[in-house]
Amino acid sequence: MSPKTVDKKKKIGSTDFLIRVQFRQHATWQGEIQWLGVKHERRRFFRSFLEMVMLIQEALEKEGKIEPSITLQNWDEIKETLLETKPAE
Repeated sequence: MSPKTVDKKKKIGSTDFLIRVQFRQHATWQGEIQWLGVKHERRRFFRSFLEMVMLIQEALEKEGKIEPSITLQNWDEIKETLLETKPAE
């Protein structure tokens, strides 16, 4: 018999959410998101799809699933890009 190989990789548990879309107005979603599997059940209402995605991102950061350095664009990056652009002649 050959010895069993043991996978040394850290097992990443799942992070589950229950999303209830209550309305679809102004080309986006509004509703409630519930973060499942945490000690204290957490529920938040969201006013847009982007806000919902940001809540999920924050939860993943808190659980160590993604690095906090992963962020959306910010105004500083855009400002630098605009300064580098030359006006059309």
